[in-house]
Amino acid sequence: MSIINTLREKMAKVLLIFVGLAIVAFVLTDSQQMLMGSQSRDVGTIAGESISQEQFINYVESIKNNYIQNGLTVNETMMQNIRNQAWDQMIYDIVYADLFNETGLSVTSAERVDMVQGANIAPVILQNFGDPATGTIDRESLNNYLASLNLNPQARINWEILESQIAADRIRTKYDNLIAKTNYATLPEAQREYNSQLDGIDVDYVYFPYSSVPDSTISVTDADLRAYLSEHSEEYQVPESRSLEYVIFPIIPSAADSASYWDEMERYRQQLLATEDDSTYAIVTTEQGIGFSTYTPRTLPGDLPDNIGGMKEGDIIGPKLTDGVFSMYKLSAIEKAETKFVKASHILINTEGMSDVDKRAARNRVNGLLRQLRNGADFAQLARENSDDSSAPLGGDLGWYEENTGWDPEFEKAAFSRRTKGLVNRVVESQFGYHLIKVDEVPTANRYKIASIQIEMAPSIDTRNEVYMEMAEFAADATSYDRYTELTNEKGYSVFSGSNIESNSSSIGSLRNARSIVIWLFNEAERGDVKDFELDDQYVVAVHTNRVSEGTADLESVRLEIEGKVRNEKKLEALKTRVGALSGSLAEMATAYGPQARFYSSNALRLNSNSLPNVGNAPEAIGAAYGLINVGDRTSVVGVDLGVVLLELKGKTSAAEIADYTAYENQIVQRLAAQARFTLAQSIKDRANVTDERYKYY
Repeated sequence: MSIINTLREKMAKVLLIFVGLAIVAFVLTDSQQMLMGSQSRDVGTIAGESISQEQFINYVESIKNNYIQNGLTVNETMMQNIRNQAWDQMIYDIVYADLFNETGLSVTSAERVDMVQGANIAPVILQNFGDPATGTIDRESLNNYLASLNLNPQARINWEILESQIAADRIRTKYDNLIAKTNYATLPEAQREYNSQLDGIDVDYVYFPYSSVPDSTISVTDADLRAYLSEHSEEYQVPESRSLEYVIFPIIPSAADSASYWDEMERYRQQLLATEDDSTYAIVTTEQGIGFSTYTPRTLPGDLPDNIGGMKEGDIIGPKLTDGVFSMYKLSAIEKAETKFVKASHILINTEGMSDVDKRAARNRVNGLLRQLRNGADFAQLARENSDDSSAPLGGDLGWYEENTGWDPEFEKAAFSRRTKGLVNRVVESQFGYHLIKVDEVPTANRYKIASIQIEMAPSIDTRNEVYMEMAEFAADATSYDRYTELTNEKGYSVFSGSNIESNSSSIGSLRNARSIVIWLFNEAERGDVKDFELDDQYVVAVHTNRVSEGTADLESVRLEIEGKVRNEKKLEALKTRVGALSGSLAEMATAYGPQARFYSSNALRLNSNSLPNVGNAPEAIGAAYGLINVGDRTSVVGVDLGVVLLELKGKTSAAEIADYTAYENQIVQRLAAQARFTLAQSIKDRANVTDERYKYY
């Protein structure tokens, strides 16, 4: 925080001593508690086994090091993902280890060698030391790497970790295959599969939507809602969660900060103009980028591509402020290159695949556009309105283009033949169609040495202190939820809310890297507690508003959803009575009911279908229709998602019996095998009795 920064600057020695003593006291207290057994260091339990912080950290560090070795920068957001990966891996290792032991599965030493150097190379080894497309391994490269491990202890440790992971994947594959082999399909199952795909029925049906019954005619009480929630409690299980409200105090540069930066950039500009060694000055001064480089017209940074044609050596563009960053560029030198570049815009009338008649019409159209341009029409506007090219939204702007790198020869010839800026006064035909071309910058073979200075505008210490003092005053005065609400209304602060925040959440609404708030919510906070936090470039004052325990959701949190379902259940009973009083054909019943009822027909309706045309998801209705025996038989009134249906059988088509149902047996087995790995993993995880208390520390 800004106050801490001030202390660092003005009281460094005192602060250092104070912090040192505090750390010593904390360590001594923590050590004493651990020795006396009064403080648990566990982050949870898996299958009855306590997981210590140290165990968890080892897993986290292993995954983190793997990311780092692959060239990735590990920030706090990625660290949260890594912690979740580590936890899932621990669940897998602990739970599956018992299963593997019970089944007697293992990976032998010979198999380990085979997966690295034998005939059955592990995919990860093949990916790093071979060609996955052909399945061939570069054994010389692999052997050289293995030989080098003796010279690099860290590399050897990493290799041993990799080998362990490979072995774990192999034994998991064995177990999955073992389970998959237990899947089979009987002949009756195969016959049902065959019939469900090929049998069909023709039906007429009437759809009566729930909306045809006015809500005002249906009474739903709290007792009805509680009874429904109790009966369907398994559908409304929720994890432990917290809710809060918060106010954000952004730490952004003030008007005074902005003015100070503009003054500073003007000083840089004057010095950049005056210095003879502008490359060194820019490299030393800039906060972003490399400071000095040579560019082609196509690779120029910032606004230079639009201005370079009118610049001469020594000219400066900027300073300019864009997205909080000041930029300034000096053209240090112009050099000649071997290739040419041109900056152009165009309008394309596409003729690919057109007949001769259509092409003549397209030619007439483009000639009309050319006449408009000759008479002073705006090229960019005509391009946006008429061009068939992807550049149309940009007014036809193609930017700078390098000669001989892919343009159509006719198009390129027309663009590079211009010696002055302006419209190419003819229609150019290419393989894509007809073009109208405007040269925005004439062809050039120049390269440009550019000195660039980029400075990010940041809030000053004074600004940070002002924001901090405003936040601290609010946080100190907001001693309860009621007072918090009173103050936010009084001061006109925008209040944001976060609901159903779980213990492993890393963000809350627009707040990223919000773990400190989540940890507070789950470890310390009680309803109404208020606390301030510093997150990136903003202060946050949060108030804890609600706590939800793991289990069945409370009625208020699901009231609207349940109320709709209970109301529809009562409408279903009302519709059964109302429809049951109707008579005649289905079409006559629909007419008698009123305009909200709809009569439909469907042919070749399959048993394996889950939806009725014009009705939607209706598996129960389709099942009821398949239970009809004779033409003219009707189902009872069947409830669907948004109403009820009444179906009448019009005809049946039965698939002919076949001699061999093996193909359908295989379909069932393949479907079961595809589901087995996921279903097994989810089942084992659900039964692992996992208690996750990582939120106490991370």
